[in-house]
Amino acid sequence: MNISSLSEPQRQALLDLLVLGMYSDDNLTMAEDALVQSLLDAFEFDSDYSRHRYLDASIARVRKKAETADSARAYAVGLAKSFASPKLKLAVYDALERLLASDDGLSVTESQLLSVVKGVFKL
Repeated sequence: MNISSLSEPQRQALLDLLVLGMYSDDNLTMAEDALVQSLLDAFEFDSDYSRHRYLDASIARVRKKAETADSARAYAVGLAKSFASPKLKLAVYDALERLLASDDGLSVTESQLLSVVKGVFKL
């Protein structure tokens, strides 16, 4: 995925979707964090402070929007709608799937999140 071609709202939506995935099973792993950090590397922030603020803002948005399973699902639907082209949808879905599978398997809630995104993307 060419990160530089994403608009700022798409960057935020991508990061929020991955953070939502990280928190979906209540089991944060180093592998998931490494994938999110890799994405942040691609965003090319001008300082570590900016990078940390960007991630912190994403975590705050996700926490607020995902307090219940229904609100998390609704937030995922809204985030997924940020991506229009079939190629971009596939790249975002693949990134989410890689993140969720990085901790050696998918939980029920992770599988449900993937299904929601897959449905919105019509994959």
